Amino acid sequence: MAVSPSEALPAQNEQRKDAASIDQQRSFEQSSQLFLNAYRSYSHSRSSRTFTASQKLELEALLQQMSLERPNDFATLYGYYQLGQHDLHRGPALEKAYELRVNDAEVRKSMAIYKYLLAQNAEAKTFVQALFAKGVYSSALGLYGADMLRSCPQNAVLVVHGQEDALALLYAQLVLQERKDVQILSLEWLNSPQFQQKLKRDAWVLPLRGSVDVAYLKALCEMNPERNMHLSFTLPKEYLEPLALKLYLRGLVFAYSEMAQDMSEENVQLYKQGLRPQLDKTKAEPFMVNYLPFLLQLQKENAQRPKLDLLQLESQIVQLARLLHVQQQVEHLKY
Repeated sequence: MAVSPSEALPAQNEQRKDAASIDQQRSFEQSSQLFLNAYRSYSHSRSSRTFTASQKLELEALLQQMSLERPNDFATLYGYYQLGQHDLHRGPALEKAYELRVNDAEVRKSMAIYKYLLAQNAEAKTFVQALFAKGVYSSALGLYGADMLRSCPQNAVLVVHGQEDALALLYAQLVLQERKDVQILSLEWLNSPQFQQKLKRDAWVLPLRGSVDVAYLKALCEMNPERNMHLSFTLPKEYLEPLALKLYLRGLVFAYSEMAQDMSEENVQLYKQGLRPQLDKTKAEPFMVNYLPFLLQLQKENAQRPKLDLLQLESQIVQLARLLHVQQQVEHLKY
């Protein structure tokens, strides 16, 4: 039986709507994937924690397209917060994204830091604790965070690179209740206008540079010599090399000092107090390599007039090098 034109028209309209909806979905998915790929790539720079002008324009264009197509989608809301690089005024978008995907690990990480920067430590603790309890991060990373804090003197400032090392420190302070006197300063957070304002209220002198990069960290250290600043081994070497003549190894961090320092006694005491990797309780993880400079420094400083059990120290170095498959590199560095 033939279908009349009046009956066929609604069906054709529905087909067109379905096709348009599918095209829009594909366009949104393409834009959101391009945004995600670009964001991840630009966030992994070893020499800057701030997007360049061209990178930001690219990300903004992609996000604008996403906003036109699906303004309330998870990817749009979370992308808007990410693009702000810890601008707390964008927090409501992050909270909406979290409501849409409460079990998303990346959003939980962002929520933990967001709450911490808002000084909502009880809520930050809940998010951080869940990340470690659910296995997003290992307990060994939390202990490494505690060891970084123990490496610092009283009331030090500890500078770290990004998200993972900052969350390890937050776990140590908020959950394990370790060394709350140490101020955590992640280079990522220095992109936040609100975090910068807090530092200024605390009488920090901040560089005028718009980009948080290698030169920014060097200037920050030089402009705040009284801050008792210590730099984590998790910082890429690009940040450490310009400061090399003013850095002194102390446990798992470098002390920044305008004056020459002898840290040999402090390192011996840190080792005696238990600063070492728990080789019997953990598998190999990338951050564990950061124990080797400390152990090798101890071996070198105690070779002639030992204050430690050198056989035990050698055994720990060999075990750790074998676990991390870096035996040859370690042999070149000894003595």
